[in-house]
Amino acid sequence: MKNILVPTDFSKEAGYALQLAVDFAKKTGAKLSIIHVIEYYPTASFTTMGPAPESGMPANAFTAQMIEKVEKQFEELRTKEMFDGLDVETIVKIGNPYQNITKKIAALNADLVIMGSKGAHGMDEVMIGSNAERVVRYSKHPVITVKDPIRLEQIKSIAFATDYTETQENLLNHFDRLLEVMDAELYLVRVNTPYNFIPTRGRRII
Repeated sequence: MKNILVPTDFSKEAGYALQLAVDFAKKTGAKLSIIHVIEYYPTASFTTMGPAPESGMPANAFTAQMIEKVEKQFEELRTKEMFDGLDVETIVKIGNPYQNITKKIAALNADLVIMGSKGAHGMDEVMIGSNAERVVRYSKHPVITVKDPIRLEQIKSIAFATDYTETQENLLNHFDRLLEVMDAELYLVRVNTPYNFIPTRGRRII
């Protein structure tokens, strides 16, 4: 494991994800890249960081203000003892969060992405939850979402939902690499239903 990417919005959930990422980085020696994306929609009323620029404030001035704010947050973050001995990179991007995160995943060829998920509803879900969901759904790299505090040593079992097809072999290869890091047991789970039934003798265990 060489590269771990952590998208952050500086929420408590993002903090939980970052702590888990630090645990992985310390155990594997991986580089830790932390990215924050400032949404830029000149006609929008809100961004992920709060209200859009007030009337009369130029959009580029607002963006510069937000960049300065995020860079200060990163400066404070890097002073924490949790990062001692780690190779840490902080990244600020402007634009669509999902697009910027996926581009960075590809650029790093990230071995693992760890991000907070609020399990939110309404406006929070639109702004934050949907980005995490899209990364999980479409990423070709392993993604872990975190809603509550969790440390690496607390992870003792992993459930893998499978339909026992060969197309899932690559997914299990990713699990093999994760299991090398975690002292955890892997459980294969398949729900057999009357409309999608596989007899025992017809099942294929990857």
